[in-house]
Amino acid sequence: MTPATRTLLFVSVAVVSLAGIHAAREVLAPLFLAAVLVIIVHPIRHPLERRGWPRAAATTAVIVVVYLILLALIAMLVFAGIRFTGLVTDFMPELRAQVSDIGTWLGTIGVDQSSIDQATSALQPSQLLGVATSLSGAVVGVFTTLFVVVTYVIFMAVDAARYDGAHALFGDTQGNVLSR
Repeated sequence: MTPATRTLLFVSVAVVSLAGIHAAREVLAPLFLAAVLVIIVHPIRHPLERRGWPRAAATTAVIVVVYLILLALIAMLVFAGIRFTGLVTDFMPELRAQVSDIGTWLGTIGVDQSSIDQATSALQPSQLLGVATSLSGAVVGVFTTLFVVVTYVIFMAVDAARYDGAHALFGDTQGNVLSR
């Protein structure tokens, strides 16, 4: 193949792959989040097992730590949403006044009235509350995704515990493969 053909083929494969990843993002995102969390927390198992903990208890400890991390992330998200709603409510009169001032200023520099109306309608506090509403919808989506992440975490943590013993079982015949 010529270099131009190889380049075109590579770019085509990259575009198709990225489109596939984009289409599967609702499945892949929780999977990757669960994998990252299990990989980060998995090293907790080894010291626990060295101290005499059974494998199942050490795996449960990994799962509990991942859940605590997820709960902390959710708590921060909920706290931020509550604070945002409170701030919008507190600053509503100031926001209305500033939107009005922006409309007046745009009129003084020669912007036509229809453009001013479009700009000020986009900056209305009701629009900001619409953003807050969509954020709450996103929170529901986060909880739905959390269920998927929790399921992945359980399976990955249990599998990780199983694969730690693979060297003892297959070390003689598959040692190189397991090391990789």
